[in-house]
Parts: sequence; structure tokens; C-alpha cells
Amino acid sequence: DWDPVYYHRADRNGIGFDRSASGSNAVAQYAPPVARVFGDVQRVPEQLLLWFHHVPWDHRMASGRPLWTSWCGI
Repeated sequence: DWDPVYYHRADRNGIGFDRSASGSNAVAQYAPPVARVFGDVQRVPEQLLLWFHHVPWDHRMASGRPLWTSWCGI
């Protein structure tokens, strides 16, 4: 279960492991106010984004840059 594809769930559509209510629902283990933040792709802290959500490669980060561009420093 810990091969790279399982771990980061990267595919042609995006990257990240969907632990939101519509995915594995792992957010349910947190207190409701925290779960609401972690479960919302717009509110989750960026450093936790890919832990809780599978997002498209062109997802806009807080900087306004796409995820991939932000990572690559382009």
C-alpha cells in the first residue's frame, strides 16, 4: 500500500489523497470545526492541501500560481 502511486495518488488529472468527506472521510476523526477547515479545499492550509485533497495540476495556490508551477519554482 505504500508504493508511490498509492502514497501521493498522482495521475493525469492531479495529485493528492482525497481524505475529505467525499473521499476516504478521514477528516471525520477531527473535531467538527477542524474537520470543516481540513475538508474545504479553499480553507485547508496549503502545507496540508495534498494530504486532504486530490487537486488538479492547475489548481491555483494562494499566490495565484498553478500548483505545478509553484512546486517547480518556474
